[in-house]
Amino acid sequence: LLELSGHQIRKEELRSALNRAMKQTMHSYVEESDRDGYGEEEFKQDFLDHFLVQLTSDGDVSVCFYTADAQNGFLDVEVCGEYKSVTGKERMIRVRKTMICE
Repeated sequence: LLELSGHQIRKEELRSALNRAMKQTMHSYVEESDRDGYGEEEFKQDFLDHFLVQLTSDGDVSVCFYTADAQNGFLDVEVCGEYKSVTGKERMIRVRKTMICE
C-alpha cells in the first residue's frame, strides 16, 4: 500500500509539472513578439526551463519531444520518471501531453 501511494504521488507530481510547464510555455509563446527568432530549440528550452523548476522529488527524469512546432504553437511532450521504490524495485512513470496554441 505504501509503495502504491508513493507511485501515485510521483505520477501526480509529473502530471502536474507537465501541465504547468505546458501552460507556461504556451503563455511565453503567445507573449513572444519576435517569432522569427523563436524556433524549435527555443520552444523546447522554454518548456525545459518551466518543467524542471516544478520537480521536487528525486529520481531520473527524461523528456521526449514528439513535436515542438514553434511556428504553429504545437507541442507534444512525454516525460518519464525513474525511481527506486521503498522495496528497492526500479519503477517508471510516463506522462504525455499535447497542446496547441490557438
